[in-house]
Amino acid sequence: MFTSFKLEKKFIRKLSILVFSVFFLSVSAVFISSPSQDEGCSSQNLQPVTPVEQEQTNPPVLEEKLPSVSPSATPAPTVSPEPTEPPAVKKTVCLTFDDGPSTVTPDVLETLKAYNVPATFFVVSSEDNLDNLHTVTDILAQGHCVGLHSNTHDYKAIYQNTDAFWEDIENSKITLAPYLGDYEPKCLRFPGGSTNTVSHKYGGSGLMSELKTQATEKGYRYFDWNSSAEDATSAKPSSEVIASNILKDAKDKDNVVVLMHDSKRNQNTADALPVVIEWFLENGYTFEIVDNLDVQI
Repeated sequence: MFTSFKLEKKFIRKLSILVFSVFFLSVSAVFISSPSQDEGCSSQNLQPVTPVEQEQTNPPVLEEKLPSVSPSATPAPTVSPEPTEPPAVKKTVCLTFDDGPSTVTPDVLETLKAYNVPATFFVVSSEDNLDNLHTVTDILAQGHCVGLHSNTHDYKAIYQNTDAFWEDIENSKITLAPYLGDYEPKCLRFPGGSTNTVSHKYGGSGLMSELKTQATEKGYRYFDWNSSAEDATSAKPSSEVIASNILKDAKDKDNVVVLMHDSKRNQNTADALPVVIEWFLENGYTFEIVDNLDVQI
């Protein structure tokens, strides 16, 4: 009986295991055949998605905007101007001769003609020059300038007062008239220069200032000098010294007015002239007559 009970108990246990296994398999089959919540809903249960829900479901993709560039013409490349040299300063020289004409003047004219350069002659119509006044015609014929200097060149006489000076100038014009033709001198040089002090002894310290004002009022241009041959001294310098004096004063000047003399005592000046002219030519000077000067010297 005891054995029978043990068999029955064993049978019940196996039956229980079988029943449990069948139940487990049945449940498993149900779960496998049913769609899970994670797999989503069937098409019958889908609800229309509103735009708001779609935006929440699919966040917008932000596109990076490139900075807008307004269309414009491509700028031309900047070209730096090439450095240029400053324009050269025009350098001028006026060769002037005082106290002629004399026997020396033809030699001066010959040299000027050989180099084809002009000059200005401030003439003196005194008795010493009467025999050579015809040379004034030659001076004009070669294209040179004639200016007034004095009739007597006597400081004591011409610098007594302003009337005495202009009377002397008028007498000179009368004496020169036969040789001037239609030419009317419009420039002059005061004997001793416009700043001379010799006149103070005869006409006072204010005389030259009055004369310069009157000269302008009468339509004359008066000229001094800034380079001197120093050839009117009693020392009678050689032609070499005369040339050296002129070039020493002219160096570093752009506008030069050279004072020389062509009286009968100034042959050395005529002999120095070729050296003087060549120096100015080599240094880029243009030769002018004083009538063409833009500056007052």
